[in-house]
Amino acid sequence: MALIIEPHLDSGQANWPSPQSISADSRGNFDGQTNELLTLEQSNLTSHQLQVWMGQSLIPEVPIYNLAVALKIHGAVDLVHFGKAFQVLINSSDALRTVIEEIDGVPMQRILATLTYTTSFVDLSSLPDPHARAHNWMLERCNTLLDRQRRLFDSTLIKLAETEFVWCLVVHHLISDSWSFELIYCHMADLYRRSMQGELPDSLKLFPFANYVSHERVQRNSPRHRSSKAYWKEFLSETGDETVFYGKAREKATTHVRRISRDLGPGRTRRLRSVLASVGQQASVLQIFAGILVGYLHCLNGKETYVIGIPLHNRRSKIFKETIAFFPKFSLFVSASATTKRLFPFSPSSRQRCSRRLGTAAMRWPAPISSAPMTLSLIIIHIHSPILPEWRLGSSGFITDTAMRV
Repeated sequence: MALIIEPHLDSGQANWPSPQSISADSRGNFDGQTNELLTLEQSNLTSHQLQVWMGQSLIPEVPIYNLAVALKIHGAVDLVHFGKAFQVLINSSDALRTVIEEIDGVPMQRILATLTYTTSFVDLSSLPDPHARAHNWMLERCNTLLDRQRRLFDSTLIKLAETEFVWCLVVHHLISDSWSFELIYCHMADLYRRSMQGELPDSLKLFPFANYVSHERVQRNSPRHRSSKAYWKEFLSETGDETVFYGKAREKATTHVRRISRDLGPGRTRRLRSVLASVGQQASVLQIFAGILVGYLHCLNGKETYVIGIPLHNRRSKIFKETIAFFPKFSLFVSASATTKRLFPFSPSSRQRCSRRLGTAAMRWPAPISSAPMTLSLIIIHIHSPILPEWRLGSSGFITDTAMRV
């Protein structure tokens, strides 16, 4: 029999401002036809938060922006100290205490002064195959909608055995990103240790996300930002029709996504980097795979121009890198011409050398490439991929290692 303890929530709704407390020029009537810029100026969300809100509002019944990570914990976890540590983190992070309230259709984020929360506890240790049961339980939990007006996260500690636990944390994309999970884990490891030692503070002094919200509003009203936005708006207006595959348009849109991963392995990765070094050009791994993607798409539909959105972590300062919140944006694009230039600044011999050294299974140049070489125009960026830790309990607390994702 499984033991399940669900959380209770003191939402602090009395702290929310009433619609009447919002100035008239801050209100609007967003019905899907309203100009996005008007809504952006009325709302106190960042431009990228607003895009997430709009996407969620289009299909409110589907949790498309739930970010879920399962963290393995090796060792006996004290549920009381774990809960205390997480409560201190909530007290310290304005992002975790943020809720979204719609006022006359305009989304407004509010930071609750207090948010009392108890982490759920699920004990599967006495049941057959607890790992499979935990996986299925987490999948169901990940597909549960978060109430944006109450709280934007869900925390559950799952017991698989006396010394084996999984922490399933689900956070809405409006207040978090993958980088934030790394920060959450680091703070939680420290807070749990301090709680066990009887030194747990009421809160930590963390950098508030509200600082970035103010910074972003100033930046997007600057002449430089307006000029850049006008350029990309004109550029993207010339991208043409929707990309089709095998000459067939999509019959229906869906929110279901299937992620297929392939591990290149250390050997092939080393060969890939060796190829880049031997070419002697300012190429990157991103260019290699983007070039393969564009070449393959051209073989499928013969289009001459492609535009690909590239996600950035957007944490440009040390303070922002240490802030729990949602920062990413899609602001750089890749474009390629399929008929006038070449797919990389590589010579034919360089492309053949790539194929030989990487192996045909890793990189196969489609036939049309040789007769109609292409070029890839790229802005090279550095994307941080945080290592999500796996916790091992030692005498002094958690020891971080690696992690798994739901």
